[in-house]
Amino acid sequence: HLPLLPWYLGVLQSFLNDLLEKNYSYEVIKASKNQRGYDLEIIGQGGTNLSEDEKSIAVQCKNFRNQRCGIIQLKVFIDFMNSYQGQIQFSEG
Repeated sequence: HLPLLPWYLGVLQSFLNDLLEKNYSYEVIKASKNQRGYDLEIIGQGGTNLSEDEKSIAVQCKNFRNQRCGIIQLKVFIDFMNSYQGQIQFSEG
């Protein structure tokens, strides 16, 4: 598959940040460069110390202008969400 272009991820992050901060008090954070499993983290008020009202959502972004998302990409994300790190860091994905 084609990798997600860095500038596109930045545009998507800015769009989601504007939308979610203004309407829902969420913050959008780009994952570190070497982070595998997700591209963006969406955090509700209160940070990653989760309570019933707070959320930390993992988002995997793909740019599929020329190709479709294959089962392998979905499996990698699902495996990450089922991993220890995914389960302690995120409430959903």
